[in-house]
Amino acid sequence: MTRHWSGAPRPMNDDDPQAEITLDRRGRFKRLSATVPGLIRPLAKARGTALASLLAEWPQIVGDELARASLPDKLTGTTLRLLVVPSAALVFQHDAPRIVARINAYFGRSAVARLSLVQGPLPVIAPQRRPVRSSLPADRQAALKSATEGISDDRLKAALERLGAAILARDKS
Repeated sequence: MTRHWSGAPRPMNDDDPQAEITLDRRGRFKRLSATVPGLIRPLAKARGTALASLLAEWPQIVGDELARASLPDKLTGTTLRLLVVPSAALVFQHDAPRIVARINAYFGRSAVARLSLVQGPLPVIAPQRRPVRSSLPADRQAALKSATEGISDDRLKAALERLGAAILARDKS
């Protein structure tokens, strides 16, 4: 739908009556930065950012051995549904309180109260190949350490050091 100068919506074409171009009060296109949050908000609400961060950090949260046998599927309220390989379901049931404690420690709050285990095959995910990084010269490593030494949060400090090392390794000059 396009907006007529009077502000009334009108269809863009007959093929897609739902398509809409958003114009500001002067009749110009609205900035993308003003439109995108409204489009992303329903998607983030439906899927949730907590599950996305769990998926990204799952091996670090539960350990490599348990991560190979499970995958977070859905977070509903305080219940986390895990897809679990049938042969490891008993281990997960036994270690559920420890896993819940690790997840809550990761979030820094009581985000998960119980696990719901669903037995079945895990989806096949192609392993990500990490590029081989060349080590930084000692002077650049020292400069990176001195730049982050004032940061008290250890996780933030480590993340910034990894980011800085990646940038410095890419920047050969």
